Amino acid sequence: MRGPDTDGGLRYAVAIDTGGTFTDVALFDRRSGELWTAKTPSTPDDPSVGFMNGVNEVVRQAGVERSEEHTSELQSQFR
Repeated sequence: MRGPDTDGGLRYAVAIDTGGTFTDVALFDRRSGELWTAKTPSTPDDPSVGFMNGVNEVVRQAGVERSEEHTSELQSQFR
């Protein structure tokens, strides 16, 4: 599925579904139409840990480079 960038030109979209057992994360590349997914164990004491484990996995799959600063910034938004 390809289409114009709709969020101010952001290239990637991330979707998350946190459940009691697993956290599902998807990364969508709006330019290429590629989609990567990951399923990681949920972490009820701190849901950001399960989320970031999934984000790290889809980012690795996609070969996207990011800085430690960006990772900490993203994780702090979900605490």
